[in-house]
Formats: sequence, structure tokens, C-alpha cells
Amino acid sequence: MRSTSTTQQLITLTTLFLLLALCATAAEPAISIAGEWADHLGPTRAFADPGEVELIDKISEARVAWTSEESGIGFGKANSGAMKGGFAKGSGLPPSGAATPILAGGMVIQSYFLPCGPVFDKAARERLSARGTGFTSFTQVAADDVVIAIDAATGKTRWKTVFKDKGITYAPGKRGEWNVTPCADKGRVFAFGTMGRVYALELKTGKVLWETDIGPVHKRIVDMKAKALEQGRMVRPGVRPYGMLLVLDDVLVAPDWRNGLIGLAPATGKELWRASERDGITSGCNMPMPVTVKGKSYLACANRTGVLRLVDHRTGKVLWSHPLGSLHYTQPVFGKELLLVMDPNQHHVGKKDTETLKTYGVLAAYRLSMTGATRAWKLDDEKYPVELRMDGGPGRRVYTRRDGILYHAAWKGYESKLAIVSESDGKILASLDDAKHFWCVYLWGNRFFFLTDIQHGKHSTWQVYDRKTTEPTLLDQGTFPGYGTHRTCGYEVPLYDIFADGFMFCREFNINDQWGGIVCYDLRK
Repeated sequence: MRSTSTTQQLITLTTLFLLLALCATAAEPAISIAGEWADHLGPTRAFADPGEVELIDKISEARVAWTSEESGIGFGKANSGAMKGGFAKGSGLPPSGAATPILAGGMVIQSYFLPCGPVFDKAARERLSARGTGFTSFTQVAADDVVIAIDAATGKTRWKTVFKDKGITYAPGKRGEWNVTPCADKGRVFAFGTMGRVYALELKTGKVLWETDIGPVHKRIVDMKAKALEQGRMVRPGVRPYGMLLVLDDVLVAPDWRNGLIGLAPATGKELWRASERDGITSGCNMPMPVTVKGKSYLACANRTGVLRLVDHRTGKVLWSHPLGSLHYTQPVFGKELLLVMDPNQHHVGKKDTETLKTYGVLAAYRLSMTGATRAWKLDDEKYPVELRMDGGPGRRVYTRRDGILYHAAWKGYESKLAIVSESDGKILASLDDAKHFWCVYLWGNRFFFLTDIQHGKHSTWQVYDRKTTEPTLLDQGTFPGYGTHRTCGYEVPLYDIFADGFMFCREFNINDQWGGIVCYDLRK
């Protein structure tokens, strides 16, 4: 028989353990993120979420889960002529590039740059000085390349790796902003700096594993930066600083900023191959797309003039090329078995059309083999035209579900329409024909969202639909409850919001608070 004191001690210990357990439970984050969006293309490699989480019916039901502890990430795209007379957007915040964030290992990873150093572009600083000191960082020549990891459940900074003075400042403007999205694979993060350096970091800690560069373009920018620092003027690299990093079958694929590609060993950074063609394999706007041919993976690449190529990413060898005959600033997308691209539109004629190159397109599906591409179907030229000129940004994108259903926002001028299409045969399952300026589609959970605009820096009108394929129902429309006054955005290469497990992660900034970072929204029903 236990003594009274022993019993009391046991009760006290039990109470203590219960209190400790309750405290431990209370300390756990309120949300948990298991899903990933580990590169620009997303988990399906087709800009879509593969899950079926039940999401909100009303736009007003979206809730801010957290705002990032890091508040100095800055803004991406600016306005036309931004460096000539100054503008309010970004005042007090630095330019930072327009790379899309990724999600891996329970962390949001963002790659960006921060202007630094004592050397300014003298002429630009003079022009902007009348508008206030908030524009000082716009004219700094040098920059730090930065990679940050933010806890996806809390918004707290896990780690932040700064590559001091290894970058340059891309002067903010309407287009031409630096925009290379990082990727994550097997416990590593790969990021691409503003001067063509490639960095590998440990995912858990941010520890630098290796660093290399892309060769000729990098060396040219290094020389340009040295002269710019001497002369007090900003660097004008003369390249479109666009692209993404992608790991496929243990090969890291990177842009060479000459419209070609480089293959690197992810473990060491050793160069494995270079692939280039006179007319370009990619354009920066068109990034390599993983495809499957005969049960093996390859890369399908389209360049600016619509030449489609199949590249073996193990060797860098171009296996074949196929001229589509249209301008092609559009990302190819691979569905269950077909490649979605733009064919020349035979009904709509553009002022700059030539015999061999059309400026209007129409969505087409191609079956790929080891010897070439054969068209399986295309949509109606008259009803579903797509402008293929520059400035299209998130327009011209195709989004696919893994059950063989495509969502395609065709557009001409300020009119657009959404076609829901069966991938296997091109049959139109539903067509929303009364849309206005709806360029972006998000396929998340059990919903799809239409966005009016993600190119001009605001949370404009959203529409939320159910996922019925034959008669989708509009559930609600309205202005998204953004935390910041502005959405950080890209232009020619869109800066997408990313999604996992019912949560959306997006870059925003607020001029009045001089806050710029990541916002997490809870979209769960």
C-alpha cells in the first residue's frame, strides 16, 4: 500500500506531465504543409495541384494565415519609363526581381536580389532624386544575390543565405526584370543569380554546397559590372534574364541566357553538356518541359519562332526539330500523353504575319515519337484565337489536370474565353465565352479560379468555379483580400502564386509600411 505522500507525488508528476503535453501541443503550428511545389512548373509539371482539398465558395472567405517575418524582399515588375522620372510603386523598397517562389521541405523558398554598395548610376540618381530618397536603391550598380527559406506553417525565417556583391541591379521597368525561378530536389535547393551564377544549397540549413556559372554570358556580365562600377552607371546585360531551374533524372537543367540550355550534375555542379541552336532552343519565355516518349523522359522545347525540339537531357543532344509556324512565347505543357503548343491560326491575321510565321495561334496537341511530332488535334481557329505577340504574360498558358482535362484561356485584345477540353481528342467539354481579360487560371483543390490580371501589381477580380467539366458553376467573384497594397508581379514571364494543401503562397508588398515579403492565405472551406 502506497503512502499518502507517495500518492501525492504521483499525482503531482502526472499533472506536470499533462501540463507539459498540453504546452507542447499548443506550441505546434496551427497549420501543416506536406505538399510541395518544387519548381516553376508545379507538382504535376503542368501548373496545377493534384489534390482534392475542399476550398472556399466565396472570395471573401479567404483568410491571411501569416505574413512572412522577412519584410525586405522588395518588388518585381515596375512601370514603363520607371527610371526616367520615378514613381510611387516600390518607394522605400528595393527592386528584387520577379522569380516565382517554390515550396519544398515545409518551406517557401524565394530567390531574389538586393541592391548594395556605394556606387550609383549618377544620371539615374539625379533624375530620381526629386522624387525622394525612397528610390535610392533603384540606382545602385551592385547587388547581393539572396536565397531565403520561410517556414510554410508560420512565416518565420528558417534560413537566409546572402551571396555578397555577387549580383547586379536590374533597373526596374515594365519588362526585362530578372526572373529565374529556383528548384529543389533530394534535399538541395538550386538558385540562379543575377549574373549567371548557379548556387546549390542544403535545403534544411541553407549551407552552400557548391557554386558555378553559365560560362560566356556570366563572364561578359562580370566585365560589364567592373566597368560600370568604375564609370558610375548601371549594367545593361543585353540578355533576357528569364528562365527556370529544373532537375530531371538527376540532371540539373539551367538556361545559358543565349536561348540554349546547360546540363549540370546536381551533386557537384560539374557541367555535363551544352545544347544550342542558331535560332535558339528556348526563348526564356518558353522553358523546357519534361515529356514522356516510349516510357522515357525527355525535354520538349519551343523557341521564339515556334520551332519545337526534343532534347535528351542526359546528353544534351537534340533528337529532332519540328517547325510549328507561329510565334511561340508560350510555355509548352505536357498532359497525360500529348504535348500542348500553339499552331498558326488560319482565320485571324496579324499585321506582322509573314509567309512562314503567324502572330495569331490556336491551341494544338501533338503526339511525340523518337523521330518527330504529329498533330493529334487543334481547336477551332475562329473561336479560340490566341495573340502570340510579346506582352502576353500569363495569357497563352495551358493548365492540365492529370485526368486528361485541359483548361485553356484563349484571348484576343481584351476579350478572352475559357475552354475546358478533353486532351485525348480535343473535344470541347465546356466553353465560358463571356470572359473579359481573364488571362490566368489556377487549378487548385476542388476549384478552379479565374484571375483578371496578375501582370500589373494588384489583386484584381477573382472568380471561383466548381470543377464540373461540362457545366462549371460560377460560385463567386470579387476582389481578393490582399494583405499588401500591391501584388509583386512579372510581365513576359509570369510570377505565379503557388499552392499546397489548401494554402496559397504569394509575393506582396505594401508601400506605406515599406513591407515586402510572402503572404500565406488559407483557402480551405
